[in-house]
Amino acid sequence: IVSAVLAQQGHLPEAIEALLEAERIGKAMERPEDPALLHNFTGLFVYAKDWPRAIDYGNRALALLDANPGILRPPRESVLNNLGSAYEGMGDLERAEAVYREALDAVRANDKPTGSTLNNLAHVLRLRGKTHEALSMLRDAADAMEAVGDTVNTAVVWSNIGAALDELGERQAAAEA
Repeated sequence: IVSAVLAQQGHLPEAIEALLEAERIGKAMERPEDPALLHNFTGLFVYAKDWPRAIDYGNRALALLDANPGILRPPRESVLNNLGSAYEGMGDLERAEAVYREALDAVRANDKPTGSTLNNLAHVLRLRGKTHEALSMLRDAADAMEAVGDTVNTAVVWSNIGAALDELGERQAAAEA
């Protein structure tokens, strides 16, 4: 909790140190690794733009979830989304796309809202020059977010739709989006 509060206040170095201390205490007590703690590290290192550490912790969290399918927290798709963000940040767009696609499969398999994951994947697709495919996903993301009443993220997706349309040379449609 201390780490989360520090991160929300913008004190990333202190937040990281607080989480590292929790990890050290767990190791000293010979407690098994906790995928939720590893997932928290992943997100924190994404915010800090420490891509290698985010990827390390994300992969460790996934390995624990895969080895122990009964663990429900954190949800696998959440770990995958953070991991995709880390690969994207590091510039490994091919790997980011693959991880986001895996996250989308997990979201769909668990019958959870797809909007954010579609938006993340579409962003990487645009960066990779796959704008037509991205646009289709963004439209699906907007529909999914509107269906659950998520107006804030719907606005973000519509902004991304506008950017994709602009990339395709459809200026009027981009302006309307």
